Amino acid sequence: MSKLIKVGIMLLIGLGVYLSSKESLYLMLLFSAIVMNNLSYKEAVKTIFVTRLVMTLLIILFSIVGIIPLNKMVVSKGIFGSALGYGLGYIHPNNLAQAIFVLCSLYLCINYDSIKKRKLVVILLIDAISYEVTKSKTSCIILLIICMLLFLNNDFTSKIIKKFTMPYLSIVIGLSIFGPMLYTFSTGKLQSIVYSLNGYLNGRFVNASNMFISFPITLFGKIINLDYLQRMYGYNVIDNGYVFLLFDYGIIGFLLIIFLYFYSIRKLIQKNLNVFVLIIVGFLSLGMMENVIRAMFMNFTMIFWYEFINSQRNNMFEEKL
Repeated sequence: MSKLIKVGIMLLIGLGVYLSSKESLYLMLLFSAIVMNNLSYKEAVKTIFVTRLVMTLLIILFSIVGIIPLNKMVVSKGIFGSALGYGLGYIHPNNLAQAIFVLCSLYLCINYDSIKKRKLVVILLIDAISYEVTKSKTSCIILLIICMLLFLNNDFTSKIIKKFTMPYLSIVIGLSIFGPMLYTFSTGKLQSIVYSLNGYLNGRFVNASNMFISFPITLFGKIINLDYLQRMYGYNVIDNGYVFLLFDYGIIGFLLIIFLYFYSIRKLIQKNLNVFVLIIVGFLSLGMMENVIRAMFMNFTMIFWYEFINSQRNNMFEEKL
């Protein structure tokens, strides 16, 4: 009965988002967590890993042999200048870096209970190659930090994860939402500080601030007219994942996603499943710089929302094996 009530609440909110925005992706995110009742996490991440690995290798191969473009381009780094990166079949080098980040994260989740240091060294090597090809700092730095924390893997790092995860995520999400708002509406010294942060974040605030200027915030969301942003500002890419969530899924839809993440992370911390916690935190950190949270095909960590549905304290990796 407890599971049924929780699933019912989630689906009612999902239905509200769909009726308001006609956005089916939100319901798909919720279903990805609900179907975990019939799967284990390991079965899910293995399936996603194999599928994504095959597709990523095919895209890279097709780009190398000339079937699809290499997408060689100069990537802006804000106040840090620019760099030459390759998408290798992906529309932008950042997308290739994200694909590699997802694959490495999935691999770590599959091997959560047997992560040897040599495996972490291999992932760090892949991460270094990814940076050399794509020049995408954010994905590569986040993966580096995850690997370094797993490399230490002691009581000290466990205490850090337990003590600082929730405050850190609160800062990331708060800055992601209120930063663009302050960029739009603040004045004086506060505006100067926000402008400086915008430079370090490669213009993420200014792009997201256009959303606050152009569209209303609704309870259950509306599909964003990116063509309007292109006409008005000459740029329609909103890299700030949290702002896009807020406008696309509305206040209620956004708050449900944040609640499900915080609840799931808290339960995973209680179970000492630090690998999963670090992977989720990594994705949520990446969401500040890239729009990777809103859809299942970009972010698999929604499956861990099942921790909210499942009232038991057992490990989903073991209960179905």
